[in-house]
Amino acid sequence: MLHTITVRGFQVRAFSHSRTQHAQLKKLVRKAVSRHDPRDIKKLAKKAMKEVTSNPHQKRVPQKEHKPDAALTKQHAASVLSKITGYEVDMHTLGPLSNLDVKYFKIAPRPVLYTLLGVSENQLKDSLIVDTTVQRFLKREQFEKALMTARLAKEQGSVALNNIMKRYLEEEKVNDAIDLFTWRKKWGVPVTDRTPTVLFDGCSNIRKGNAPGLTTSQAKRLKKILLSLDRVKGLKLNRTHVNSALSAMMNCEDQSIALRLFDSWYLGTEEALKGTKPNQRTYTILLKSLYMNNDKNFVLSAANMLIERAQSLPEPMKDRELYESFVFVYLKEKDPKIYKHALENVSKFFRLESIPTIATSSTSTSSTSEPLAINTIAELKEKFFPSIGLADALITKYINASDHSTALAVAREMFETYPKSVDLPFLNRYLQALSTANITDPGSQSIAIYNTTLNNPRQFSSKLEPNHITRLRVFLNIYAQSLKCMKHEGRLVVGKDEQMLFEMADGFMENTCKNATAFEVYGYTKAIRRLALTKEQRAKVLVRINRAKFKFEKERKEKFSGNKDHAKFVKKILQTEQIIKEKHELKVYLKKLDKAEIREKEASKVAVPAV
Repeated sequence: MLHTITVRGFQVRAFSHSRTQHAQLKKLVRKAVSRHDPRDIKKLAKKAMKEVTSNPHQKRVPQKEHKPDAALTKQHAASVLSKITGYEVDMHTLGPLSNLDVKYFKIAPRPVLYTLLGVSENQLKDSLIVDTTVQRFLKREQFEKALMTARLAKEQGSVALNNIMKRYLEEEKVNDAIDLFTWRKKWGVPVTDRTPTVLFDGCSNIRKGNAPGLTTSQAKRLKKILLSLDRVKGLKLNRTHVNSALSAMMNCEDQSIALRLFDSWYLGTEEALKGTKPNQRTYTILLKSLYMNNDKNFVLSAANMLIERAQSLPEPMKDRELYESFVFVYLKEKDPKIYKHALENVSKFFRLESIPTIATSSTSTSSTSEPLAINTIAELKEKFFPSIGLADALITKYINASDHSTALAVAREMFETYPKSVDLPFLNRYLQALSTANITDPGSQSIAIYNTTLNNPRQFSSKLEPNHITRLRVFLNIYAQSLKCMKHEGRLVVGKDEQMLFEMADGFMENTCKNATAFEVYGYTKAIRRLALTKEQRAKVLVRINRAKFKFEKERKEKFSGNKDHAKFVKKILQTEQIIKEKHELKVYLKKLDKAEIREKEASKVAVPAV
C-alpha cells in the first residue's frame, strides 16, 4: 500500500506491504531527518524503503520455475503431426533411427522435434551429450538430424557443428562446409577458436589427383571469412588462423589470391591482419604449396619473393623445414639448370658430405634467365640434420639425372649416419639406387642391408618393417647382379657364378618369404631367369611356385584388390612355371631314348618339343 510519512514537517510518500513495514520505514525516515541535511531526505527515504523491501525475513511470492520441455512419446508426436499436416502420420516412421521424419522439421513443435531426434531439452544443455548424439547421426549418414541437434543446442552445439563441418570436408563438400560456417551466426551457434582452423585445414587437404582441390570462387570465400574473423564476438584472430587460411587458399587453381593476401599482410596494409606477423611456418606453407603449380615462371617469381622476405626473419625462427622448402621448390623442376641450384645449395644448409658441388650429368639448358634467390643465402654455421624426405627426393633426382653414384652415396650416408630416421619408402629407394649404380654385387649388398634392418631393430625406427616391395627389390637386385656375371659368348650364367646366385636367391626366399605373395614369387623367378639351372634346381623352383600359387586368387580378392601389378606378376609366374616344366620334361624324355629311338621317331614324324 502507498503511505505518506510526515516527519518534522517533511512529507515522504513510500510503498510498503504491511503496517509493520510502514512503521519500519517511518523510523528510518526519522533517523534520516535527524542526522542529515533535509535536502537529502527524499533520497535517504528511498534508500530506507529499499532496505525494508529487501528484508530477507519478509515473505515473498515464489516465482514459477521454467519446466524443461520433455520429448513426447512417438504415439503422441504422431498425433500432433497428424493434426498439423491434416493426414495420418505413422508413429513407426518417427524417431532418431528414421530418415522419413526429417520432412517435419520445419513444422514440428519443439517437443515433437525432441522425439524425432531422441533428445530432451536438458540433454541439449550438455555439450558432451550434444556432440555424442551428433556423432551417432553422422555415423549413420543422417546429416539433417545432426544439423538440427546442433542448432537446437545453440551455445552447446559449437563443438558438434565443428565436427559436422569437418565431416563435410572429408567428403569434399567444400561449399556446404563454407555455408555451415556462415550460418552459425544466424543459428545462434558461436564460433570457437577451433572453428576457423577446422574449416581452413579441411580445405587444405582436398585434392583433385595431383592438382589443387579448390576453385577460385571457393578461395575468395575463404579469404572473405578470414578477414571477417576480427569482428566475430569472443574470437581473437591469431597467426594460426592466417597460416591455415593461406594454406587453404594456396590449394587453389589461382594461387595469386593467396600470394596477394600475403603481400598485404607482410606490408601491413590489411587492417584485419595488423595484429599478427608472418613467421617461418607462413613461408614454409607458401613455398610447399608451389609444388602443385606447373607454371614455371610463376613458381620461380613467387619463390624468389618468398625466400628474399624470409631472410628478414630472426635467425632463431629459421628452422630445418624452412630451408627444406627452399630446396624443394627448385628440386621439383625438370629443368636441370634450375634443379641443379637446389643440389648445389643443399650442402650449405644440411649435413650431407656425399653431395657434390654440382650435379654433373645435366646437359639441357634453362628457359629462364631470372636469378634464383636461393643462391643469395649464406652458408649456415650450424647446419641441420637432413630429413628422410629430403634425402629420398635427392636420391630420386640424382637417379633421374643419371648420376647414380651420387644417388647411392646419399642413400648409404643416410642409412649409416641417420638410421633412426630411415623409413620403409627410403629403404626401398636405397635398394633402387643399388640396382642402378655401377657396382658388381647389388644383390649381395641388398641382402646385407635387408638383414641389417631385421637383426638390429633398435638401431632403426620402430616404423621400419620391410614388406613385399622391399623383398621384390632385393630379388631384382640379384637379377641385376646376374646380368653382370653373364659371359659375353652366352645368354646364361653358368658355373660357380650360377651356383652362387641360385643359392643367394633360393636362400633369401627360404629365410625371409615364409608366406610368399605373388610379388616375392615373381621376384624369385626373375632373379633366376638368367641362370643355367640344373635338374635339381628346376625341381626346387617348381616346388616353391606350387606352394605359393594356390594363394594367388585369395590375395587378388583381399590383400591386393585392385592392384594391377599383382595380376601381371601372377601371369608371368605361370608362364615361367610352364617353361621350366617343358625343359624338365624334355630332359627326362631325352634320357630315356637312345639315338636309334630318336631316329625312328623322326622317321615316323613324331613331333618332339623344341628345346
